[in-house]
Amino acid sequence: VLAVGASTGGPNVLETIFSDLPANYPIPIVCAQHIGNEFLDNFVNWLNALCHLNVCAALDGGYPSPGNIYFPKKKHQLEIDQRGRFRHIPEKKEDLNCPSVNTLLLSVAKYYGSSCGGVLLTGIGSDGAKGMAEIVKNGGMTIAQSEATCTVYGMPKEAVALAKIQHI
Repeated sequence: VLAVGASTGGPNVLETIFSDLPANYPIPIVCAQHIGNEFLDNFVNWLNALCHLNVCAALDGGYPSPGNIYFPKKKHQLEIDQRGRFRHIPEKKEDLNCPSVNTLLLSVAKYYGSSCGGVLLTGIGSDGAKGMAEIVKNGGMTIAQSEATCTVYGMPKEAVALAKIQHI
């Protein structure tokens, strides 16, 4: 599985990346994009109209499958559980980010180990750095967006400092 996290500036970068992927892309993609709940449905529909892959909200209990790009449902964190299924966790008042990139990446690293990849894109703050470090620790592949191409180099910068990112 490929897990992708983004924040400020992310929608345009995700559109650029995802619209270039072929319909027969061989692995599922799970994504956490910091975006207001009021924009999530339109964002997913917009991407779905531009991509060869199916872009949709993950369904609780479903398995990630090739040909799909999954996002969490509104006001929920998205995880992969111990059986490899999607699990949504309702947003809590104390959550700094919902959806949380770290929550998604940590669960992906735990379940998939060396069979996962993490991509961390533009964004404010450090969300995703711990998850990327866990992917590296478990033998997965990691990619961070370059400073030169980021709208905000916060999230990738923190991951590069913490996680020994393999590719920029």
